[in-house]
Amino acid sequence: MSDFSQLIYRKTPVLVDFHASWSESCKKVNPVLERVKSELGDRLKILKVDVDRNPSTVKTYDIWRVPTLVLIWRGQRLWKHHGIITTGPLLEQMKRFFSKNILKG
Repeated sequence: MSDFSQLIYRKTPVLVDFHASWSESCKKVNPVLERVKSELGDRLKILKVDVDRNPSTVKTYDIWRVPTLVLIWRGQRLWKHHGIITTGPLLEQMKRFFSKNILKG
């Protein structure tokens, strides 16, 4: 998954959605991610990683449950969440990183 490696080391933070096509919980997170993306625009990249198709990436990031969201910036894991999350809390968490200037420049 070389594209994955390239994306996580860029200046734009990446919210990685580790998901599975068979998971009903993952399907519930999709509209949440769409709303967060529409709110944050180009300040955040959302990358979907199918756990069944990317076992080595799953192992590297210690993913043991889906959905799992991982915020990565310049290769560093800043935040991880297992399970369903709603738009408000997810957006609030992402904005916290932006407001602390952690995700700038």
